[in-house]
Amino acid sequence: MKKDSKIEETPQVLEHSVSGSLSFKDQMKQDIIPRVWQMAEKEKEHLNWLIDNNAPKEMIETSQKYLSHFRQRHKEYIEYADGLS
Repeated sequence: MKKDSKIEETPQVLEHSVSGSLSFKDQMKQDIIPRVWQMAEKEKEHLNWLIDNNAPKEMIETSQKYLSHFRQRHKEYIEYADGLS
């Protein structure tokens, strides 16, 4: 049975865990903020798939809400991390 090539292409950021040796600000900038962006990108792909496959309106609306949420959190986390000293 052939493996799905998408499963094998794991971005490096997923393999890193939040390091205890980094400051909280560095953890935010190096690990947390990129992961939130990655979540938004995955949700965008999912939303496009739902639209392309004529998914029910409720599913599309829910995905749009999640995408908006992830983008908003990403923006807020950047602003928060920039304010840390």
